[in-house]
Amino acid sequence: MKDKPFSPKNNHLNDYTYMQDSKLLQLIQSLSKEELKTFGNYLEGASHRKTGSVYALYNYFKKLYPDFPEKKVKKEFVYGKIMPKGKEYNDKRIRDLMSILTLNLENFIIAKELEDNEPERELILLNALKKRKQDKLFFQKVKQLERKWEKNPPKGIIKYHYEYLLQKEYYMHPNLSLYEEKPSTLHNVIEKMDHYYFASKLYYEVINLHNQNDLNREGKSKNILIKHINQTITKEEFKHNPHINIFSHFFQAYTTENPLNIESLEKIYINLFPFFNDTEKHDLFIILQGMYYFNYNKGKKEYIFNVFELCKFALEKNIIIENNIIANDMFRNIIGVTCMVQKFEWGYQFIEKYQKYLDDNGKNDIVSLCEATMAFYETKFNTCLEKLLTVKIQDTLYGIQVRILQMQCYYELENYEEAFYNLAHSFATYLHRNSTISVGLQKQNLNFIHVTKKLHKAKENSTQISSSFVEEIQKNKNIMNKKWLIKKAVELQVLTK
Repeated sequence: MKDKPFSPKNNHLNDYTYMQDSKLLQLIQSLSKEELKTFGNYLEGASHRKTGSVYALYNYFKKLYPDFPEKKVKKEFVYGKIMPKGKEYNDKRIRDLMSILTLNLENFIIAKELEDNEPERELILLNALKKRKQDKLFFQKVKQLERKWEKNPPKGIIKYHYEYLLQKEYYMHPNLSLYEEKPSTLHNVIEKMDHYYFASKLYYEVINLHNQNDLNREGKSKNILIKHINQTITKEEFKHNPHINIFSHFFQAYTTENPLNIESLEKIYINLFPFFNDTEKHDLFIILQGMYYFNYNKGKKEYIFNVFELCKFALEKNIIIENNIIANDMFRNIIGVTCMVQKFEWGYQFIEKYQKYLDDNGKNDIVSLCEATMAFYETKFNTCLEKLLTVKIQDTLYGIQVRILQMQCYYELENYEEAFYNLAHSFATYLHRNSTISVGLQKQNLNFIHVTKKLHKAKENSTQISSSFVEEIQKNKNIMNKKWLIKKAVELQVLTK
């Protein structure tokens, strides 16, 4: 039997028997294989000899990585592996070694972060020069950073934060008057702070409004904060701030009666794209996508093509791949949009090219579910059912999606009446018994089952589907796959006339 990996949740046994400091193991597990190797070099540089006990403990964990079976992280067991044979177990000694290794690992992680963050590193150096009273070097560094950041500024809103910190360090230096080449006032510091504050405030307000699904809501908010922001973003000093520029337009899309149209917002996004960091690029993509979907669901069908083109842009600019991973939901969303615009050849190419970026855990299920979705939209219902058979349904939401697709295929195919009604019954039972499914999601799917059964019976018996029933589906806000249900209901209206 395979050993059970160590985790704090698994460590339910005596703390005096098993390693108490799980923080060390969590940090080690967070490292890549290459980072773990580099950490060994860092320990040597920190004067921990390869023959020493701290390095021996590191080497022991390195050999276990990436799995840490419980029996092999038992303190007595580890102690026996890293100490000379026959040496009596010393609990304090093993705890001390773990604490030392943890401290070194934390310092290593900090050093790695600073390697990748040049502005933070430079500001730390600046502060150190001031503390060491190296005034000449301090002011030389300030001028150097100003020139560097003007030519190649840090990406994202954080740019304004760094500029504010730099201006603050400069202004607050006790010997500024001896080195000042041009007059500097506290106003300069405040102005830099304002750029950071208002850009950040707008950014998070837009995200908040997006999360509330507040686009074009009736009765626009009149709160004081919104009035204050709208007054502030028109000030002259903010006109050349690209972040305040775009975030103010997005903000106004949620809070004013006559905002820019979405295509104009997208153009601004694309034009200002180089100024954003990866997180901002991704967030604005998601917000734009949400705006297009909102209007598509309001009847502007052409906007689904905008969503598709936006997804292609996001792939081209590599903004939906994070840490070499595409989120499962994002992958499926792209396939869903591809099906809606019927770009099937592109969709299969996408699956082939980008499936390597899916998390290994459940990758095959996601690929099969996406291929089944493509087959369904191509009206290859038997192929869809075959693909669905390979999905293991470990995730509740995917389990629901699989069952919905199966019901739709059984509805479309001839001679599947028994399979259709058996699935409808078992699906409803599953929804009622699964306590992890929210009440809202349960209701949406139960309504889908109810309406689909009614349509199936009408189809079997060639009975009339009334216009009022179609309207009832349209008005129902708690139902899954509404567009498909309406399409099938309209088809039955035509067939039975």
